Amino acid sequence: MKNNLLFTFLLFFILIPTIVEANTPPYNAGFVSGVWYSKVPFFNGETIRIYTAFQNRSEGDIIGTVEFFDNNTSIGKANFSALNDRLIETWIDWNVTYGNHVISAKIVEAKRAEAGKPLQKIEVLASESKSEIIFTENIPLPPQPKIELSPAEIVIQTVSKISSTVVEGMVNVIDKFVPYSAAPLVVPVVVSAIPVVLSTATGGGGGGNGSDTTILNTADGYTQNLLQIVDAQRRKIKSDIKNIDEMHKKIDADRDGLVGLADFNALMINWGKIGTNIADYNQDEIVDLVDFNILMIYWS
Repeated sequence: MKNNLLFTFLLFFILIPTIVEANTPPYNAGFVSGVWYSKVPFFNGETIRIYTAFQNRSEGDIIGTVEFFDNNTSIGKANFSALNDRLIETWIDWNVTYGNHVISAKIVEAKRAEAGKPLQKIEVLASESKSEIIFTENIPLPPQPKIELSPAEIVIQTVSKISSTVVEGMVNVIDKFVPYSAAPLVVPVVVSAIPVVLSTATGGGGGGNGSDTTILNTADGYTQNLLQIVDAQRRKIKSDIKNIDEMHKKIDADRDGLVGLADFNALMINWGKIGTNIADYNQDEIVDLVDFNILMIYWS
């Protein structure tokens, strides 16, 4: 009888750590946003990099493994080490295939790493990060058959090609450096008018006689008009770049000239607050995911 009691007593104390560990709540750590890519758009056959970010606020260090999935099929794993109160990024390379994709990242293993203690397997609050459905197409169409053109037609098509390149380049600059500009652009309208100009000058639109002189005069007039529009857009870009500088200063809360971890922590501290001016970059009276995405764009 005494032996049975002693065995039960010892078994109880052996099981206590297991019971406590099983009831440990998830640690305050996990993904802070979705996944993003090294370039967009991307096409079938290309290799790109998929990124995600992990935030550790568990008051201890964590190591683990992130597994990336394409439509629930594993495409690779990456290990991570996150010190307490740190934001870290991890990534894998992905060979893009044709069709629809939902890219996700999951923490398949997380362990608490304390000095002088064995690793302890844990659960974290946000263990999955996912993107919306994306569709990848095949890389661009094959070259078109060569068509013999007159000297004048070559001139106007060259002018049109250069104009298109300049205008589209400006649009790309504006999209990259002024992502929140609400002012409409007039240059895309000019690009769409190029085929009309060419058709009219060569007689296809009913307004020209197709002569070299008409074509060259039309090209010259079109070029002069484009230069005026480009100059107007240049002035607009200068104004928008000034706005970019003001936004950078607003996000750079600690005034160290960089948008970094300190500014991210300021946003996290004010997350969900209503009516605060700190970290409410788009001034919608709440600190939320929109402000997080703005900070990521200006991240140094």
